[in-house]
Amino acid sequence: MPVQVRSIAHTKVLLKMSLQCKGFLVPTKRVFSAGLLDVGTGIIHFMRKDFDKLPKEIQEHGMDFHWDNKKLWSLDIPIEDIDVSELEWHLDTPFWSSEGGHYNLLPRLVLEDIELYPEHKDRVLNADIRYPIDIMENPKGELVILDGMHRLLRLMNEGHKKVKVRKISRDHIDKIKKD
Repeated sequence: MPVQVRSIAHTKVLLKMSLQCKGFLVPTKRVFSAGLLDVGTGIIHFMRKDFDKLPKEIQEHGMDFHWDNKKLWSLDIPIEDIDVSELEWHLDTPFWSSEGGHYNLLPRLVLEDIELYPEHKDRVLNADIRYPIDIMENPKGELVILDGMHRLLRLMNEGHKKVKVRKISRDHIDKIKKD
């Protein structure tokens, strides 16, 4: 559950409290810019600078930081199977861009008529499904794809019911965050 932090003193009080949550949204620009306060570790993960400019759906369901795929791929994380249905919500969120836009394309539209989206068609049809999809919980606790949306669409297009994933803990944010 997000908690608004108003000052450094308020942050110290929150850190001392024994709460059952993994993290708190810290949306004050005066003290910390904007970030995620992990009460368990006391670490503040700063949010992406363009967060306020992102579409509402991305703010609500996306990640609160930019990550580096090379750093992400280098993590040694076990692979597990989950139901495709756990990630299907991504199809109805405009994570993709089309025709020079920014976050203006629902992956479901590509899945429904791939011929209309040549920029994604090749990536979906040629996605290497030998690699797992990397996911992480966002601040709301939703599993968000960090890497592998085109692989997910290919798997769904081929009728797969399970998908191989690597569940990246939010503890790894500092390891994968863009410099």
